[in-house]
Amino acid sequence: MHILVIHPDPRFYRELLPLLSLHEASSAFARTLFAACDQIEAQSPDVIVLCSPSLQEQEMGEAFLALLGT
Repeated sequence: MHILVIHPDPRFYRELLPLLSLHEASSAFARTLFAACDQIEAQSPDVIVLCSPSLQEQEMGEAFLALLGT
C-alpha cells in the first residue's frame, strides 16, 4: 500500500511514519497541493491523508480535486 500525506508541516509526517511502518506501507510527503499533484500522477497512491488547511490553496484546489476524479 502506498500512502501520500499532504500537510504543510513536515513534523506531522515524521510523527506518522512509525505508524505507517507498522503496517509496512510505503509513503510520500508533500507540503502543498501543487507538489501532491505531481506525486499522484507519478505514484498513484492508494490512500491520501490531507490536512484541511491545504485545501485553502485556491488556485490548486480545483486542479487537485479534478486529478482525484480521473
